[in-house]
Amino acid sequence: MNLGDARARGIKKLDRVKVFNDRAAVICAALPTQRLPRGVCHGYESSAIYDPMGDPGKSVDRGGCLNLLTPERTQTKSTHSLAGANSLVQIEVWDRRTEHMSAAFAQMEKDREVKETLKAASLVPAK
Repeated sequence: MNLGDARARGIKKLDRVKVFNDRAAVICAALPTQRLPRGVCHGYESSAIYDPMGDPGKSVDRGGCLNLLTPERTQTKSTHSLAGANSLVQIEVWDRRTEHMSAAFAQMEKDREVKETLKAASLVPAK
């Protein structure tokens, strides 16, 4: 990440940071540099190993799987290739908490709670 951005967040070289957005959170080592413009970060290496530190989708990944942060959309409707490997993320010094609820799992939890409430009231959802 940019050196100025890192300083503003209190991030130093090789600090463990949480890189996250509404899709996931990944733990990485920071490498601040002046080679990147402000507002830009770059993952020099990424791992294909998904290693959540708790329940999948509800915790941070320590395997370095940065693809978790990228959108699921494809380049075109007729291919299976991913759209550009870029995404909007936030970066902060990792506070060692392992919980991180992705938006998809948050919606699933909300839907489950609604279904349980309807079931308890002997109601069924409209179709």
